[in-house]
Amino acid sequence: MSEDTPARTIQFLLQCDVPQSALDGLQALLNDLVPLVLHGGSPSQLIVMITDDDQFEQSVNLLLGFGDRPGRYEGSTLAAAVPVVRGDALVCSVVLGRSLVEPLRPELYHPAEPVSAVLEELLHTRLYALRWMQTGSASVPGSDSPPADVRICAGRAFDEYAVSALKAEILGTVPLVDNSGGFSVAYVQYGALVGQMLDEMGQKLPALIARAAVGSNYVAAWYEIIGAVYRLGFEPLAHDAGFRRGRQGELVRRPGDDPEVSSFYRAHVAGYWRRALSAMEQSLTNDIVDMESAIQEMGRTVTDFLTHVGVTF
Repeated sequence: MSEDTPARTIQFLLQCDVPQSALDGLQALLNDLVPLVLHGGSPSQLIVMITDDDQFEQSVNLLLGFGDRPGRYEGSTLAAAVPVVRGDALVCSVVLGRSLVEPLRPELYHPAEPVSAVLEELLHTRLYALRWMQTGSASVPGSDSPPADVRICAGRAFDEYAVSALKAEILGTVPLVDNSGGFSVAYVQYGALVGQMLDEMGQKLPALIARAAVGSNYVAAWYEIIGAVYRLGFEPLAHDAGFRRGRQGELVRRPGDDPEVSSFYRAHVAGYWRRALSAMEQSLTNDIVDMESAIQEMGRTVTDFLTHVGVTF
């Protein structure tokens, strides 16, 4: 690898015992992925942390506590990217569970699952680096309008859209995945049933909003509402749209996976979503140089949708 590639800044931090052969395989995989992914935005330092599976969530949350916007990780995956700004430097950590790394070998370092997971987290790292260069923060900058929680959701939705699109494009055009001992491209798409999730959001929101109107714990009610809107609405829409944009082959259709099958989406979400999607598509076309304007548009979209369904600010 050339000395001027971003991978020269990688450091390994082992929180558990990992076979040397697996570490060599991970290094070989990173040698392929890092120059491919981080050419458009690289952190000052990149740390790859490997931890026991049962300590994964704790390790991620420990790192989040050092960031410029402490948060809390709750998830079911064994791969995560964590940005931390230290003075004038951005340090990004890619945390991997041991079971994800152990199958890797230098002579066969490209099984599909670790390739997909490491690629996704490196792409998140690239977005953090670009955001840091553009705004001086690895997190979405705060704003009086829309509210902070909406801004955070907007930033996450943008990230998931961009990462899904870039991941699908890279896996579909660059032979990286093992196929009978050789390299092959992979055609990926979003696995969740987006249409069903949108209908579920439509079923849940009226009760959540009604409970918020008569209750006294407005903070808890707000988090329930924004959680449902993001997890059942704009997050799956962002994933699905990103994978559709980047996918190189034909989609495999499954009942309930198309947003258009949802009557709630067609009646209440589609117009708002298409507005935000247009801004995100334009940002990706422009190599993400204007991600802040796309995130602002996504924030306005979420705010307008919430107003539409009866949430007052």
